[in-house]
Amino acid sequence: MEQKTTPPDRPRSTRELGSWKEIAHHLGVNVRTAQKWEQERGLPVRRASGVRGRVSADTATLDAWIRKTVREPNQENRCYTWPLGPDLAVEVRFIGVGLGSAHIDLLRAYLDLFKTALS
Repeated sequence: MEQKTTPPDRPRSTRELGSWKEIAHHLGVNVRTAQKWEQERGLPVRRASGVRGRVSADTATLDAWIRKTVREPNQENRCYTWPLGPDLAVEVRFIGVGLGSAHIDLLRAYLDLFKTALS
């Protein structure tokens, strides 16, 4: 029985991911978001030559990319962005300290007012 060995340039804890579904699952996002991150943010994936749509990536490289790309917001200035559609996103920024559930409830009420105004 042939035993697989880890190449010397890769740590033992790395795992090869062979599809967009596996890559997206590792990143904790959906497939479309992972594909957008490749285009817009330089997500490090490898494409098989001649085969349309076949991608791969190793977990160590993805984890390093995440550490480099995603920065923890500080406690005084937190900003979160969510895609709402192909050409639309929402950004919420919390400035100051002491953010609590009451603030989230207030934000929810403001969003309901905004929704009513758009109708």
